[in-house]
Amino acid sequence: MRSSHLFTATFLALTALATTACQNDVQANAATTSSTSYSPSKKPVEAAVAQFAKGKTPGQEVFNRNCAACHADGVKFAGTMALAAKYDGSIPAALEQRKDLTPEIIRYFVRNGVSIMPGYRKSQITDKELDELATYLSQKTLIN
Repeated sequence: MRSSHLFTATFLALTALATTACQNDVQANAATTSSTSYSPSKKPVEAAVAQFAKGKTPGQEVFNRNCAACHADGVKFAGTMALAAKYDGSIPAALEQRKDLTPEIIRYFVRNGVSIMPGYRKSQITDKELDELATYLSQKTLIN
């Protein structure tokens, strides 16, 4: 029982440290991200498949700039570690490997946050960038 408490305390401490690092990255990136007015639109499945086939997309760039510091593949990323603990291997922990994400789910969690992940304001990730991110992370869901 005692080792379980030690593990939990260690995990929470590491998560807090990683969250601070992620928030610092987000704040630094927010300073370089321009805020524009944009009306979200639904992208057809064909557009998502075409973007996925091309390789690097605007959504991937948004992910790399705002999300990868916590959600990239690997054990050193707080968001990925938290999802690995939550799902215990039943689904991939790294967001880019998931096949169950919809654009609506991505938009919700980015704007509202969850657990230790803060929500992102439109001044940090614009609606256009959020649409690009949602398309990028949901494309494996849309083609499967």
